[in-house]
Amino acid sequence: VGHVAAAVLVDAIPDGALVITEIMADPGSNCSGTDDEYFELYNAGADTYNLQGLDLAFALSDTSVGDPVLLAPGEYLLSVRESPSPCYAFAGDVEVNLPLSNSGGMMQLLRPGDASVIDQVDFSAITIPDGASLQLTSTVLTAAGNDAVANWCVSTTAIGASGDFGTPDLANDVTCP
Repeated sequence: VGHVAAAVLVDAIPDGALVITEIMADPGSNCSGTDDEYFELYNAGADTYNLQGLDLAFALSDTSVGDPVLLAPGEYLLSVRESPSPCYAFAGDVEVNLPLSNSGGMMQLLRPGDASVIDQVDFSAITIPDGASLQLTSTVLTAAGNDAVANWCVSTTAIGASGDFGTPDLANDVTCP
């Protein structure tokens, strides 16, 4: 019953093959709050990955992807707290209850077996904007590139009529100075 296409399991995903590219940690005052938080991952690798079991950590919270979720090369994955998002009305690719701190912190993608890091970003030195996502500059979609604070900037694309800004589940459209 059912079939899952051939994919690399999360324990074998190479370092840097998944890249954290966008984070909405503080939805604006027009939205209901934490239920509209989201983050986005990009498959910078050459294979399709099954993300079931991927450990996600932000600041002092962590959770994991419970169901099989396939991510092909060059595709984005949108992780939401609630699907569909109450304010933005989009459905995510995966729903995980990972609180995103408005004061920043370390976000990590970890292998479940040994907790080794696939990608991580330290948002401690970046101001989390109210009502706008932080995006990795569109010219640098690499795990090494997302380590530099200068490669992160505030989204300028409106999310529907919400009054907030971001590009959930789409390619980032900002180029940081």
